[in-house]
Amino acid sequence: MSNLTDLKIRKIKPTDKNVKHSDAGGLYLMVTPKGSYYWRYKYRFEQKEYVLALGVYPEVSLADARLKHLEAKKLLKTGINPSADKQSKKQKMKQEQPFSEIVQIFLQNEAIKHKGYKWEMLRLNKILRDFPELAKKPINQIDQSDLINFRNKRSLKIQGTSVKREMQLLGSVFRYAIRELRLIEYSPLTNVTKPKENPHREMRISLDDVNTLLDAFQYTTETPLILKKHQTAWAFLFALETSMRLSEITNMRWEHIADDYVLLPNTKNGSSRKVPLNKNALALLERAKGLDNEVVLTISADSLSTTFRKYRDTTPLTYINFHDTRHEACTKFAQIMPIQDLAKVTGHKDLAMLMRYYNPTASELAQRMNEKLNLVMS
Repeated sequence: MSNLTDLKIRKIKPTDKNVKHSDAGGLYLMVTPKGSYYWRYKYRFEQKEYVLALGVYPEVSLADARLKHLEAKKLLKTGINPSADKQSKKQKMKQEQPFSEIVQIFLQNEAIKHKGYKWEMLRLNKILRDFPELAKKPINQIDQSDLINFRNKRSLKIQGTSVKREMQLLGSVFRYAIRELRLIEYSPLTNVTKPKENPHREMRISLDDVNTLLDAFQYTTETPLILKKHQTAWAFLFALETSMRLSEITNMRWEHIADDYVLLPNTKNGSSRKVPLNKNALALLERAKGLDNEVVLTISADSLSTTFRKYRDTTPLTYINFHDTRHEACTKFAQIMPIQDLAKVTGHKDLAMLMRYYNPTASELAQRMNEKLNLVMS
């Protein structure tokens, strides 16, 4: 016989402890001191006691709670544990979430911790827009053919290295779904061949190239660093003298600059780094004084990148990237210091990776060989 009625429930008041108000057959309403009302069903299955949550009152009415209670009892009669059945259904619903929802969960809870969060967010959202069928597909139904199709279509539009980076990013999403969300057991990227990386760039920036770009920026040694294009030109010159990345330059603060080095507290590889400053770099810093009391440049990394491309594209040097300054600086420094010292300057932990930035010409190597031979013969 049922004990509860709608009138009785409305008269129930919270006390200083949890109180169970029984209905019938193990169904009860638990009222907490904070005034929350929870429907629960207490039962036994295979000699063990379980409590099944049936919802919150008044969202779940007395009639709804009794109906859920009845459905749970029917499962028990067929030898099914209602709690296990509920968990199984919840897991199935999670597994059937579209890939786009899993990506957003990844961005909100995992990618936001990464240094490259902004790139990951923009890239993943672009993938979802460009591949709507993949975006809508439940994560547990994505298979290798979907990723092969993705790889092939992207390879028609971007270089192999970029496709590989995107596939690695998708791999991070699938690993998160495996390890943290427990939605799938293996990554559909397993055994999907990634494109070969493109040969690394061997771009060198000549003095003529530098002068051409500075003319495009309308920059001279007397130009004040107020306009974005002039700060961009300054950053371009500073990068050639330090091998620093664009974001490292725009994040420089005066408090981190010493007499002969700049401290970078937080770099791409997760550790701090001290970059030695030669006389040319120090002269550039002297010119930047007075622009701001705290930061060396007032332009953001994104704005500097956009400004560089805008004015570069007014010249024939459209093939030069800002990051090529790092290649040029590394190649120049490698001629005057051992590779292990150069790694300290650039922040590379992998010397093999550093060698990709060292691009001497055959003529430069021949000149250095002759200089060494002359020293030996003299």
